[in-house]
Amino acid sequence: MLTVHVSNRELENRIKHQAQKAGKTPQQLVEELLADAFAESQPLFSYPRLNPTEHSSLLHYPIGEATEGDDLPAFQQVTDTMSFAKALRRSAWRSHFFSGPEKHL
Repeated sequence: MLTVHVSNRELENRIKHQAQKAGKTPQQLVEELLADAFAESQPLFSYPRLNPTEHSSLLHYPIGEATEGDDLPAFQQVTDTMSFAKALRRSAWRSHFFSGPEKHL
């Protein structure tokens, strides 16, 4: 069972008036209207089904020298993992505790 909430007072009065004219309850009238509106066998959204072999392509990223601004694989610029991890922990700790309470609320 689904309950429909009408927040527009004018629309609510029109539904009640039409239901009274038809000799039905507002619930029955709304059910009939919704059943008629969704009676079509067509889906609400239609989209074409595409063949993946015709509408796709392989991603190719050349491997070579890259700078830090390029789309590098993750952490390719890191040469010394120990010092990188220590610096990362240090900066994360400082940014967490010294950034101010408004950032963490």
